[in-house]
Amino acid sequence: MREKKGNSGSAQENADPNAWMVTFADLIMLLLTFFVLLLTMKSMDSGALKERFQELAPTSGPLDFSDVTPGGSIVQGSSVYKRSMVISNNRALQAMLDLLEGIERQKAKEHHLEELLKIINIKEDNRGVVIVMECDQLFDSGKAEIRSDRFGTLDEIGRLFRYVSNDIHVVGHTDNRPIQGGGAFASNLELSAYRALSVVFYLTGGLGLKAKRFSAGGLGDLLPQYSNETDTGRAKNRRVEFVLKKPR
Repeated sequence: MREKKGNSGSAQENADPNAWMVTFADLIMLLLTFFVLLLTMKSMDSGALKERFQELAPTSGPLDFSDVTPGGSIVQGSSVYKRSMVISNNRALQAMLDLLEGIERQKAKEHHLEELLKIINIKEDNRGVVIVMECDQLFDSGKAEIRSDRFGTLDEIGRLFRYVSNDIHVVGHTDNRPIQGGGAFASNLELSAYRALSVVFYLTGGLGLKAKRFSAGGLGDLLPQYSNETDTGRAKNRRVEFVLKKPR
């Protein structure tokens, strides 16, 4: 018995009094890992995306996110969603544009999306949702060839149209100043029609959008939206309208 007591006392004397710190350090590491994980999940800001999807939900057309292709992003132009949605009102289109802008804001800058949002107006009429862009943003005066420095802007329009399924009617408009003699076009009506055709050809031939979704027309100076008595009014009347037709 005396020998056993001696062994027990010797074991206690040899025990490391700092051994508990190993277990404590493991616990601290686990807690640190847990809080880093929480911080990472918070930075994804999924709440903002949920709000956008809820705004899109009341639209009458289908919005199906079940067919997802891995990788890529909408703004980069790679296929993320195999299905598109019908835009039936102004609010739905604005929500889609906000979603495109918000997913990768840095990429949006690189792909001219922020620039596009500054130079378009969105409205609704009996034809459907209408995206309006002044012709001076796309064409030189009296010409129907798209300016090369504006290809990026039209690329963003095309990127948007890949994710909506509406048929689209492109309409050209001019101010009321007559065509100068010797020009390539006989009238404002002809100029506006060729401008609309140039846009459609770029979207379908250049960007590969389905041609059967598009139609083009020109109205010249027949439907001014502002007074032609001022330079500002004339500039606004020189416009291209992208009409996202109402679903039948």
